[in-house]
Amino acid sequence: MQNLIRRRVQLKSRINGLSPISVLPTEVLTYIFRLAITKEAAFVRGKTTPLLLGGVCNKWRSIAWSTPLLWNKLTLRVSSKSSCWRPDLLHYWLLRAGTSPLYISVDAEHETESTLSIIKDIVIVLMTRSEYWRSVDFLLPRSCHDMLKDVPLPIIKRVVLRPPMCTISAFNNPPPMFTAAPELREVELFRYEVFATFLPWVQLQHFKSQSMTIRNFLQLLQVSSNLEICDIDNIYFSDVPYPSSPLSHQSLRRLNVGIGKRKALVFLDHVAFPALRDLKVSYYDGDEDSDSFTQTVASLIRRSKCDLYSLDISKYFAGDNLIPILQAIPSLRHLCLGTWLTRKNSGQQAVRALTADLLRRLTPDYDSLGSLLLPNLKSLVYQGIIPDDCQYPLVDFLRSRSKSITRLLSIKLLQDQCCSHLREQLHQLLADGIRVEYFVSVPQLTDFY
Repeated sequence: MQNLIRRRVQLKSRINGLSPISVLPTEVLTYIFRLAITKEAAFVRGKTTPLLLGGVCNKWRSIAWSTPLLWNKLTLRVSSKSSCWRPDLLHYWLLRAGTSPLYISVDAEHETESTLSIIKDIVIVLMTRSEYWRSVDFLLPRSCHDMLKDVPLPIIKRVVLRPPMCTISAFNNPPPMFTAAPELREVELFRYEVFATFLPWVQLQHFKSQSMTIRNFLQLLQVSSNLEICDIDNIYFSDVPYPSSPLSHQSLRRLNVGIGKRKALVFLDHVAFPALRDLKVSYYDGDEDSDSFTQTVASLIRRSKCDLYSLDISKYFAGDNLIPILQAIPSLRHLCLGTWLTRKNSGQQAVRALTADLLRRLTPDYDSLGSLLLPNLKSLVYQGIIPDDCQYPLVDFLRSRSKSITRLLSIKLLQDQCCSHLREQLHQLLADGIRVEYFVSVPQLTDFY
């Protein structure tokens, strides 16, 4: 019987040797394995792991077991079924990664006492290899904070931390784990009081937080002189003595801020960003005075004297009020406009983010006075209602821009109605090689107050 089994294995090996993949060099096969395991391999269905690859045949197992870069990315999602998790398997996985930089993500399907306890045990095991952490994304129970105090992180570059959902940021300090992180460049903290612990602010290049007061945002700009990317979901008002002259940050290239109330807009009058290239502003107030918002943003751009390439504005606003902003940024390549329909502005007049005059000012064929807006525009994304009197001006804009020297390369529309003439023009643009995305949806009432 043993001879038959051995003979069967030999025959299967010879059959497998006839497949094209069996003649690939080891280096090529290793590269394919790495593609299959990374998130970029969208074509791979299911979960592909080194353990799965190593179970195919002896050759694949030998390659998988001897390639540390197949083991240095670890994504753990704890569920209620994880009560029998194996710490020894996690140790084994980490050892297989060798000295390769580790990219680790730990999350929970449901945040319960048992899943958070398992996460704590996982972090304890992971800390045995903390000197190899390059990027960590942790759902972090409060019980882990003291363990992480002064943990050595000599090569870490990115840290994302989130406490359990029940945590209130005003009473939650981040763990004191950043004192020995000389390579740290990117930090994302959600539901934490960000200035309640030490962070190597001067070396950070990317910072993201869920919410922040005006006072803390200005403090962030002052202490983070090398910051290049800043994302704050919500900046809210706080009493603060503003500087006598605008605070100019010389290195910030990308700014993404959400502003909850109208009086919080004031901080934009006291900052300047000469290196700014990408600006996204989401304004949630929903008041009917859009002049103050557009004038504030236009003033910021003029004060900064920056060559802005991308602008993304999401709020209730009137199209004609956008003209001062667009006049200030002739360098703009990418424009994204989104309007939100709220209970305060649910009338038809309140959602006219596009107007015929604005579209004509954007159309080269109508530029008889040399006042063309955004002459370098390459892509447009618009979400909101297209009024009836704007459908044909929009067609003229698209047709003219598709034939201009600085040709429009992509258009994306998300709205609830479209005349046949506009639909035909979109199909024609697609045939001409322009990237067109078009979605029809019914605007939803959203309460922002």
